[in-house]
Amino acid sequence: MRRSLLLGGLLVLLVLVWGVMRSQDHQLPKWLITASREELVQYVNAHPEQTDATAELAHRYLLAGSTTEANSLIEQALKVSPDSPSALRVRGDVQFALHQLTIAERDYRKSLSLQDDTRTRLALARTLIPLQRYAEISDLCAPVIALGSSSDISAEQRAQALVYTAGGKLYSPLTPQELSTLQAQLKEADSLSNALPREERFLPPYFLGESYLRLAQPKEAIPYLEKSTALAPTFAGSLYSLSRAYRLSGDTVKADTTSAKHTRLSRLMGELEAYSNRITQNSNDFEAMLKLAGTFAELGDKAQAADLYQRLIQMGKYVDVAAQKRKSLE
Repeated sequence: MRRSLLLGGLLVLLVLVWGVMRSQDHQLPKWLITASREELVQYVNAHPEQTDATAELAHRYLLAGSTTEANSLIEQALKVSPDSPSALRVRGDVQFALHQLTIAERDYRKSLSLQDDTRTRLALARTLIPLQRYAEISDLCAPVIALGSSSDISAEQRAQALVYTAGGKLYSPLTPQELSTLQAQLKEADSLSNALPREERFLPPYFLGESYLRLAQPKEAIPYLEKSTALAPTFAGSLYSLSRAYRLSGDTVKADTTSAKHTRLSRLMGELEAYSNRITQNSNDFEAMLKLAGTFAELGDKAQAADLYQRLIQMGKYVDVAAQKRKSLE
């Protein structure tokens, strides 16, 4: 009898432990999203085998601009679990941030083959935008759009699916009915734009402006393109389209002014890319660093410019020039 009671007690204990572990497993993904970075650091240090937690911590560092730290963490996670879908997705995010689109696409596709996930679908779709593979973008986003306003996806995810799909379709021949459907999707995305990452909020009004230009309705396009320009002042595409809209609507003064702004911004963004590439190839290219700081200053990004000038001063390079230019930013 006592043996039966003991076995029964052990069985109850095992069930309870199993239940607690199951509960923790279900709660962990939700906790990872809400936990602070400091809490994640402590958890990852205590549980290095939890690749989902390590991947989320890497994601947080990436959002903070710490690409090196994020990459180190994600490689650590993949050593523990090479086929972790979340770790592969975040490594794709790191590669996307480094503009390594081919590598990012490979990681996203492998992650998606292991686990069909909305986050990964949208990340892969975003990666295909600069590669201009619009049909694939539409296919990736279609299941997300089909969910409608569902509790299974966030407002950010719905807005991204709508805007990625509609933006891609704008570059294809469209009937008036198709354009009408596309505009409806973009207006919904625009209504959800506050849920989008800050760097993507200009996309719904930009694509809406483009859709009205496609319909030869420049006056209707102008408010959307003005909004897009205000949200992304360093995106030359909005200025170019806004200049066209002004000119087609008969406002040549605004068209000329905006065209001049577009020309200047295009030059500055070209310089930004050229000097950044020089520094990537040679971290001791101090002339490129000085010129890059000047480009940031002309773009109005005083913080980036001041940081570069300060680095030059600390390294003893172009000290007088850097100090004078840094002072002029104050």
